[in-house]
Amino acid sequence: NNQRPSSCIVQWSGNRQPPRHHQQQSSSPHQSHAVVKTTFSRRIDLGPNVDCERLAANLSRGILLLTVPLKEMAHQTQSGK
Repeated sequence: NNQRPSSCIVQWSGNRQPPRHHQQQSSSPHQSHAVVKTTFSRRIDLGPNVDCERLAANLSRGILLLTVPLKEMAHQTQSGK
């Protein structure tokens, strides 16, 4: 059997907003600043040794925290080690 183990892939996307202070500041009523809202998308292949069922993610203040548990190796569970 030459079947590869399944891989765990994490994908997320979002929007970046300009900072509030940057939106409100203007040195002159005739001067404009180019402030652009951008979108992004990311994808990570974590590989076949990750336990995808127990994968957890938390997004707080623009920081993504991934908890990536590893699978028990087959030879360890079979031998009882």
